[in-house]
Amino acid sequence: MRYLVFLLISCFVRLLHAQNAVDQVIPGTKISMVPPDSFVLAQKFSGFQHNESGSSIMVSELPAPFQAMTNAFTKEALLAKGMELLGKEQITLATTPALIFFVRQTANNLVYLKQILVFGDSTHTTMINGIYPEKYKETLEGKIKASLRTAHPSGSFISPEQAAPFEIDVKETPFSFGNGISGSLYYVAQDDVQVEGKKSTVIIVGSAIGEVAIGDKKQFVLDRLMKMPNGENLKPDSIQQVRIDGMDGYEITAHQENSQNEAFYQLILFDDAGSYYIFVGMAMYNQAQFLVLFKKIARTFHLKK
Repeated sequence: MRYLVFLLISCFVRLLHAQNAVDQVIPGTKISMVPPDSFVLAQKFSGFQHNESGSSIMVSELPAPFQAMTNAFTKEALLAKGMELLGKEQITLATTPALIFFVRQTANNLVYLKQILVFGDSTHTTMINGIYPEKYKETLEGKIKASLRTAHPSGSFISPEQAAPFEIDVKETPFSFGNGISGSLYYVAQDDVQVEGKKSTVIIVGSAIGEVAIGDKKQFVLDRLMKMPNGENLKPDSIQQVRIDGMDGYEITAHQENSQNEAFYQLILFDDAGSYYIFVGMAMYNQAQFLVLFKKIARTFHLKK
């Protein structure tokens, strides 16, 4: 779970024109809402995007208690992730208590504002993140806030696997689909052992949002590895150039030098639009076996036609 939240918060901050004032089901979630004027459904994540301003509304559903999630939104915790807590507001969605956190963050030399709506119960939390450049505060802040207040459970559902623009083949492997978060898919090994209450062998597949300043691709891949949780302790073992589904990229195997000796596999494929797709595999036991399996599954990655 910590990796999903990490990807959600740190990977995809460069964003993304929409809307009709009608309630829309958000693919990959069980949520419907009315997007702001001129925001459209996003293609690479669950939510809406506004290309002209580089703004977005991202919807995530997490298998975590509402109280625990909101307790984590402290000034100190956000500051550690490069975010400044500006304030919070308690609201009610229909009859459901909810909180909106107001946050400022600098990314790619731009200052972004975030309105993060959080609601849920003792087992699940919905997080809706409205992100927009600070220079659009006057024109977008009120519209995004009004849109967040329209969120509600949807009567229909398009699964995260159906909604994703890509897929992998995990048939005849120990992996099965576990969850989806803002366009990223999360797979867990069946009958997996747990370490500290968490699944110890997982696969996460996702994509960057919008264009990315990549430069040297090999160095970009190495730098991206270091941005994983505890990435400063990751030691690359090998890096290979690959071509999968018509896209060039690099795959890295690495290990975490700690008491659990966690093994990592990372594949990044670069598309022609200046963006990329990422496949991450992590194993805390039978590392050699799973590294081979991660490579095998990664080679089934393809974009849907």
